[in-house]
Amino acid sequence: MHEFSIAQSMLQIAADQAARHNATRVTKISCRIGVLRHVVPSMLQSAFEIVAAETPAAGAALEIEKQPVTVRCRECETADPSFDWRCNCPSCGSSDVEITGGSELLITRIELETKHDDSKDPDAPQRVWP
Repeated sequence: MHEFSIAQSMLQIAADQAARHNATRVTKISCRIGVLRHVVPSMLQSAFEIVAAETPAAGAALEIEKQPVTVRCRECETADPSFDWRCNCPSCGSSDVEITGGSELLITRIELETKHDDSKDPDAPQRVWP
């Protein structure tokens, strides 16, 4: 199950950012994952909870945004996003299509809890990356 290695990599990136910003906790990680990566969101969530336990990311929220496969037809130039993989263009039926999206695996946001001065809300998470 590759969800564990993805969760470990995400946790390492978040931990690096937490150390870089002198943060006390990771509170949220948002990511964008293309359907061609074949990641099962519930399995990634479970894997993340397991690998994050007893780390500064314990209890952090993991927000997963699924990205559709996007194909562009070389015949009619139609671009079509879909969560179902198709080998033919839905507009003209041509099989001469190019995959232009759906293989993304990106962390889009990390929220950290940092030390605040007394004039700010101490419970407000800080968006520090990217």
